[in-house]
Amino acid sequence: MRQNMLKGVGLALGVIALILLFTTTKSLAVPSFKRQTGMSCTACHTVWPELTPFGRHFKLTGYTMSKSNKPYQMPPPIAGLVQLSFTHTDKSLPPGTSPFQSQSNDNVGIPQEMSLYYAGKIYDKLGAFCQGTYDGLSNKFLLDMTDIRYANTFKIGGKPLIWGLTVNNSPTIED
Repeated sequence: MRQNMLKGVGLALGVIALILLFTTTKSLAVPSFKRQTGMSCTACHTVWPELTPFGRHFKLTGYTMSKSNKPYQMPPPIAGLVQLSFTHTDKSLPPGTSPFQSQSNDNVGIPQEMSLYYAGKIYDKLGAFCQGTYDGLSNKFLLDMTDIRYANTFKIGGKPLIWGLTVNNSPTIED
């Protein structure tokens, strides 16, 4: 009986996976970068996190390239993500197994994780890619990947020179 139930669950998950596979749409950039530039992921990325030459230029110029001439973005370039969880086991869990555990089984994590992104132009030549995450398991808020950049250009001998300042907490994620 249990084996039949597992086969049924496996078949249902397989059908759901196929439906999701065939109904997905083209992937776009971080929503706020998409709104700011009007471009898809592939304009800046080949295989995440590797950047194309255009993506490196976008990053070097402080994430400020925009389809608008305004010195700021309206609405602000904010995006979010919420991850929920539900755990059910055949046997009751021992006490203290899960931080969400309010009963011995059927534990719901709301939220398991929640992230807020500011990705784009702050003002004029100042931009940022910041991710703040609330971890529901440890009940802590963390500042994940943060890269704040000021960039400007001027010409030397007719050739453009990009200069700027960057402050980040994830130097190993740099391209």
